[in-house]
Amino acid sequence: MSFTKSNNPTVDNLINAYNAFDILGLMNDDLRKDSALINVVKKFNSTFKGDAWVLNNYLPFDTCKDALLLAEKGDLDKANLTLIKGVTKGIELFMLHLPSAEEFNDRSAILENAHDLYLQNNHTAAIPLLLIAMDGISNDIANLGLFAQNSDLKVWDSITQYEETFTYIQENFLTKSRTKTNLEEIYLPYRNGILHGRDVNFSNSHVSAKCWNILFTLRTWYIDQKNELYKKKQLENQSDQKNKNEIFEHYLTAFKERSNEANFTDDFGVINVTTKFFDSFGNKKGGEKLSH
Repeated sequence: MSFTKSNNPTVDNLINAYNAFDILGLMNDDLRKDSALINVVKKFNSTFKGDAWVLNNYLPFDTCKDALLLAEKGDLDKANLTLIKGVTKGIELFMLHLPSAEEFNDRSAILENAHDLYLQNNHTAAIPLLLIAMDGISNDIANLGLFAQNSDLKVWDSITQYEETFTYIQENFLTKSRTKTNLEEIYLPYRNGILHGRDVNFSNSHVSAKCWNILFTLRTWYIDQKNELYKKKQLENQSDQKNKNEIFEHYLTAFKERSNEANFTDDFGVINVTTKFFDSFGNKKGGEKLSH
């Protein structure tokens, strides 16, 4: 994969770099720890999209990491419960950011009411409000609602669309037709089934938390879309950006030159770069600090 042609260069460039370091024998404990973090980003969406979860700026990263570990051990039920708990933490930050985006803030009364109902475990009332807010917000920011089958959710360099997961959520849950009345309990946010009265037994914390997480994702997608041109320009302006082969050659040459020296240590500046990225990602800034 090209370093510059990826639709998710922030993640893919780091994955490629860590692979290069591993091949060249440059991995140390710090880099292995950071590589494990980017591995969460790489695996989370593909692991959980079938359960209607997607990475975003508000679902706590530690929660995502813990849930992924549980899922890899085969305990998807406990992984889902872990993510639900993480949503409760994420709502607080999400609500704090409402005033910084008019399209979201216009629904503050709806969302505050939904938040109160969610904390009261009144999911029967909270879920329709969350779906209503989603519809209105997405229409305002994209002129085409999340619930329209031909909506275009493409965005460059966004964790929400790593492996096109947000599109998957939209196509498989938000716009999926539910034409028969279903009395069995559902745990997925089938918008049409819920609002059209087909999925009768939808009132639970799973559906409610996933609706909140889709709102988190919509907000993250909105931020990334607004900053898309800026981030592309930043990438283009990085004159020292190298393609994959050049990076391999650069580190291979440096490694050969240094490996024969006494007291050989990592002197490539890699740790500083990766630490900066992961510190900012852990603070929910998604790399360089961008406007909300």
